[in-house]
Amino acid sequence: MFENSMVELEQTIKNVYFLGIGGIGMSALARYFKAKGYKVAGYDRTLSALTQKMQAEEEIRINYIDEEEAVSYTHLTLGITGNGLIS
Repeated sequence: MFENSMVELEQTIKNVYFLGIGGIGMSALARYFKAKGYKVAGYDRTLSALTQKMQAEEEIRINYIDEEEAVSYTHLTLGITGNGLIS
């Protein structure tokens, strides 16, 4: 039963958006999903060497504007956030 659910989930999810993509954990997850063929994008508060590398080498779109309007929901299938963003 669980196996079938995972296959259905993998077929449904096409795009993944990470909040806090510049963190060590989120960036690793973003790279994993990108390597698996998903469209990956995300948000982070600050530009860093890590986010620049992800943008340049892996073509991951990263937004640095802290406004809801800056996030494109048109192709959002799955959003992921870490506990560091809970306030």
